[in-house]
Amino acid sequence: MEICYKRNLNQSYMFITSDPAYSGYQIHMCRQNHIHNLLQFEPVVSEGETQFRYEITGKRSLDHVLESSDFAIDMFAKMLETLLGICQEIRPYLLEEEGILLDPESIYLENGTKKFYFTYCPGRQEPVTEGFRKLMEYLLAKINHEDEQMVLASYEAYQKSTEEGFSLGEILRILYQYRQQDVEDYVPVRQKSVSSKKVEALQKGIMPWEQEKKDAAVEEKPTAKKKKGYWKKYEIDTIEKDDEYYKKDAQSRGWNMAMEEKLQECIAAISRIPAFLTGKINHEKEEEPIVCTPMDYKEMQEENPTVYLGTERAPEGVLRYDGKEDISNIRMEYFPFIIGSSEQADGNVCIQGVSRMHARITREKENYYVEDLNSMNGTWLNGKMLAYREKEQLCMNDVIQLGRERFTFL
Repeated sequence: MEICYKRNLNQSYMFITSDPAYSGYQIHMCRQNHIHNLLQFEPVVSEGETQFRYEITGKRSLDHVLESSDFAIDMFAKMLETLLGICQEIRPYLLEEEGILLDPESIYLENGTKKFYFTYCPGRQEPVTEGFRKLMEYLLAKINHEDEQMVLASYEAYQKSTEEGFSLGEILRILYQYRQQDVEDYVPVRQKSVSSKKVEALQKGIMPWEQEKKDAAVEEKPTAKKKKGYWKKYEIDTIEKDDEYYKKDAQSRGWNMAMEEKLQECIAAISRIPAFLTGKINHEKEEEPIVCTPMDYKEMQEENPTVYLGTERAPEGVLRYDGKEDISNIRMEYFPFIIGSSEQADGNVCIQGVSRMHARITREKENYYVEDLNSMNGTWLNGKMLAYREKEQLCMNDVIQLGRERFTFL
């Protein structure tokens, strides 16, 4: 399956070269019935090959959206709700769910409304569950690890997606549970009674599991005999006081032992997933011996030259504004660099005709590239309109046009 993009002055399109196994019935049912949140498409025959043309005007793919936004739990739930709604709506038309594409490049969000749109490709035969599992592997690398709810929900959703026979409804229920309740509500009953040693550890800033390791390492010493009945009463009083103190202390600190342990396990597991998928986990690393050889001073200077630590800035690009509006030049100090009218854009151009996320400039070694982010009024480079995802190399004094506004690359 091949994907390419084209656009004209007013509309932007995605073209997918279909597999030869598609059926005319699927095309007919999709065209005759308006299915909510599915991209509308038309079959196009070019050079003996059948392509499907999807209109994507005013929309951005999920992978581009996540470059400038965090993947929050509300966005995750909304995406799943939309997908489940599509699966239910296409069943009466006898359309196969395997035709729904779940790769990040084929899932779109509409600018402004933030509605999700999915791509249906007739002839596609990948099961929805398999496509969703691959999507989860991609999303785990995009979540904000400081968002405890999202980390826990995503990891549990990924674990569920690896089980045989799971359903999308089960994944959605997991998200609902984490979204409607605070993380602190997930405390096992067995964790409610806490010893005085753990309370003292909390006061000193020691994590509970660290204190347990220290206690296990210390041998038990014989203690003097207590009076009959004294120890039992002291233990009951201490536990009651410790329980009351710990609850207040945990609330003031904003965390609890159970969720802290689970959160650390989730983060550690997520960090291991890419290596596990590629089969590159190596639990034991052999230390390479360090060999020191005499080096001539002149050779050392050639291999490790002294770097001047002055006020000179790192190489950067500048877009000089050539219009009549009150817009300052744009200095790009990091890449990728997104230009648009949104406050979240790296280079803010708040003027009519410029989309919220209009264009993106990237850098590869010493070369700069510009690409359009499916903007409403288009991006031009030296008079040539760029299609969505089309990257063009920038040279000195090239003219970039965003809508009607022009900039010169310096």
